[in-house]
Amino acid sequence: MGIGKDVLFWEDNWVGSGALKSVFPRLFSLSLSKASTVVEFGAWNSRIWDWNFVWGRNLFEWEKHLVCLLLQEVQGVSVDLEKKDRWVWKEGRS
Repeated sequence: MGIGKDVLFWEDNWVGSGALKSVFPRLFSLSLSKASTVVEFGAWNSRIWDWNFVWGRNLFEWEKHLVCLLLQEVQGVSVDLEKKDRWVWKEGRS
């Protein structure tokens, strides 16, 4: 992934576990940004990418744990404002 403007955060398979709406269906249902791209979910703060999620209501404590798991999932991905997004097919039949 490059800048993340062509990659849908919830819908596209841009992290290892698959589409995030399938991995975290509860958080997807609570998100106010269901059709947003990856770059719309955060911003650069100095040299650190800060993720920013907008929920339809205050989260329950157990849902906050899901957010921690979501952050772990996307933590290793870096938004690069200098690169364009590109599609990469993983090895396999499908």
